[in-house]
Amino acid sequence: MGHPLSWVRSLWLHETHFGWTNDLLRPRDEFATFPEYLNYLIEAFPGGAVKRYFAPFIDNANLIGRFEELRAELLRVLQEAGESVPELLEGRFINRSPDDIVSACAKAPRATLERSLTNEADYYSRFGYDGLLEECLDENQECQRKWFPVLSFRGGAAPEDGKLAPDNTLVFSDGTLWPGQPEQRRWQLAIWDAMERSSRTEKGGFLELGCGDGFFVFLAEELGYGPCRGVNTYCRSTTRAAAARLGSKAQFIEAPMFARLGDGFRNMLNNTPWPHLLLLHAKQMLTEGGEIIIGSVIMSRTFLLNLVSQCGLAIDGICSEYDEIIDQQKRKLLEGFAKILHCPRRACCGG
Repeated sequence: MGHPLSWVRSLWLHETHFGWTNDLLRPRDEFATFPEYLNYLIEAFPGGAVKRYFAPFIDNANLIGRFEELRAELLRVLQEAGESVPELLEGRFINRSPDDIVSACAKAPRATLERSLTNEADYYSRFGYDGLLEECLDENQECQRKWFPVLSFRGGAAPEDGKLAPDNTLVFSDGTLWPGQPEQRRWQLAIWDAMERSSRTEKGGFLELGCGDGFFVFLAEELGYGPCRGVNTYCRSTTRAAAARLGSKAQFIEAPMFARLGDGFRNMLNNTPWPHLLLLHAKQMLTEGGEIIIGSVIMSRTFLLNLVSQCGLAIDGICSEYDEIIDQQKRKLLEGFAKILHCPRRACCGG
């Protein structure tokens, strides 16, 4: 078993990216902050949510070990069973989101954490845990903001039910929610994280090729970019409705000539036989110090690094489900005036 706070934090991080599939512990508000989620579990499961969830697994078990001491526990079990003990590799425990914004929000004030542990007292004492987890502690209460991007509502009537079919989830500042496809949520978080990590001191124009429902164009406008433009095979009703609610000045350009590519216009690097030419054309549109944000579902990290290098672009950060962000020395090997931010996606890197 693991520390109850560590397990709840891991659950929250996972479900925020994939959409809530854990029906037992699903909150009323799927976009609740981490402190709000802890308070919900305390209210909904007096006696302990973690204890309730794991009861079928631990109530009838003869031996239960602690996750933090998994290697030692496994060795002990093998020795007591008279089995030969193989050489076990050391591993690292990673309990974080691939997106810095979400990981930074997975904290709560000390009082909330203490209430949570009091509620989990049976589980907490049964497995010998003691103390709070520093990674969960928000002493200055700086993590109360929403972990998901919120777009500023400025007026406009809500569209009729059933008229919208956004790919991306849109959350407005007046509390309105337009639910999109759950699998797109992690992609929204990855791009938002990349845009927040931009090294540019002054924000200029923003262009998205294959903008779909326009979410990232609206997000760029929210973050202070301008002018903002999106190119798609056609302008969706969702895009027009969202623009009206946001009072958006963004321009959306229809490019029906790309319709023959199908979904290829959204994943252009994956669908073109000449990805280096596409990047070179994108580079030509950049002003000095400009940035390109890309994702890649199919390409390996090695291929993408080579592609970026061949196009004379610098690399700001590459990460995937299995790879750490490349270190500073490797970044310096790829020189150029533009920055590439490659955004992670759970299960397959990029988008």
